[in-house]
Amino acid sequence: MKYYATFYSHFGAIQFHKLCVNNEIEAIVKPVPRAISSSCGSCVEFNMEQEPLTVFTDIDLDDVEKLVVALEGKYEVIFDNTD
Repeated sequence: MKYYATFYSHFGAIQFHKLCVNNEIEAIVKPVPRAISSSCGSCVEFNMEQEPLTVFTDIDLDDVEKLVVALEGKYEVIFDNTD
């Protein structure tokens, strides 16, 4: 499945991308799709078969604003760190 992680800062996006690459998860840093808002404008698009919340720890998600899954052209928030 295709997921998007949005961030509070570009630094957070770069760190999360490195985490994905180090864990052999296909990922790229790119501008956030218009349908998803973000504080910094950068996101990491990544593909996983597993649910991301079963793989990444709270420390891994510290700088993540939201995790979003792409489902049939729509986006569904599965993690929201804005509260």
